[in-house]
Amino acid sequence: MAIAAQRFQFLDRETNVPTIDFTELSDNQVYNLNVPELESSLNIGEKTEALVAKLGESLTELKEMIESGVNAAAEGLQKALNEVMSALESLDLPGIVKDIFASLKALDLSGIRDFFRDILKIGQSFLCNNLDFLKLFMLGFSLNKNILSGLIIALLLSWLDRFCKGFSKEDVDNSSPTERLEMLAKPKGILANTTNALNKFTSSVASFKIAGQPLFIPQPIDIASGINSAIVNNINPFIENIRNAELSYDMKVDYSLAVDLELDRHVPSSQEYRNLLTLRAEINNVPTISEARRERDLNYAYANDELGSFSRNLIDVDLSAINTFSLTPIQKQLHETMKRYQTHLSNDSDFMNRNMNTGSYDTYNFDGFFNSLSLAETEYLLQSKPSETSHRLHQIHPTSQVFLGA
Repeated sequence: MAIAAQRFQFLDRETNVPTIDFTELSDNQVYNLNVPELESSLNIGEKTEALVAKLGESLTELKEMIESGVNAAAEGLQKALNEVMSALESLDLPGIVKDIFASLKALDLSGIRDFFRDILKIGQSFLCNNLDFLKLFMLGFSLNKNILSGLIIALLLSWLDRFCKGFSKEDVDNSSPTERLEMLAKPKGILANTTNALNKFTSSVASFKIAGQPLFIPQPIDIASGINSAIVNNINPFIENIRNAELSYDMKVDYSLAVDLELDRHVPSSQEYRNLLTLRAEINNVPTISEARRERDLNYAYANDELGSFSRNLIDVDLSAINTFSLTPIQKQLHETMKRYQTHLSNDSDFMNRNMNTGSYDTYNFDGFFNSLSLAETEYLLQSKPSETSHRLHQIHPTSQVFLGA
């Protein structure tokens, strides 16, 4: 079968290789040997020297471009490093992170610079040495203040053996990452002063009160109702109920076994059978904790710690210096309550003997005081905006906390 010949093109240049015109062959000579026409075509032409010279110029330009790019990258890297160090001095970081950074600087400033220089090099490599990385970095795309905080925490933990804080190696080895952090950087708690005292008191107590509110946990619907709902292809209300009802593991097993028994009564090809399979899968996927409880635990995981550390610092604030002229009646009432709270804590040895480490106030009875609030105060607090940081460990952003490895 004949195949039509076609000239190939590569971009804008044709492969124009001289060959024998096969249509004119009339003998049986071997044509893979050199022939005069090919030798003549392959001889170096008159323009070769100019071509080589042009190639040399291009290579020189390429060399200069590479060298200038390397220099620019080095200059950009140094600029970014300087900006990182400046940013760390001025960023609004959690107090404990600022203290860590100060300790690291005092220990080895050049080591900190080397650490961040390596981080920037890694980031630059990931982005194929694109100098736009440096712009992205300062815009917070690559390393925002939360990641910077995390890197500082990670550096602290990696330098544990360089700190002498009176802890034995056994103490450090048997401690969690959070405990190691607290060993080397003593938490100072939530700042309290005459400017923020009332607002922070309101928000931290609001978080504590909201976190302590009872959850509505419905009774689970019996499995017979769930099976009937599956047969008529409407299992959503049943699944929503058992998801909020917090089924125990044993109950989930019982529900699944009941569905298995019902499956034996239906033809596998039927719609009812498929609906029951869906029901069984949904039952298996239902968590044993309700979404409401999960959200509360996530949002207020450190509500006690936050209230406790703020309260500890509140003791030293002169609350009589707060200007109450512009406060609403309920705010003035809370201001007086806060003063009584301050006195109550000062005379409570159990409270005064606690520190600001994680979990220090989990067992402290705050309700011993706050259960005496008036109905108006309680309602006001429950409707107030809770603290925005009661889910954070020592005010550290969750992104930074990842670097703890906790």
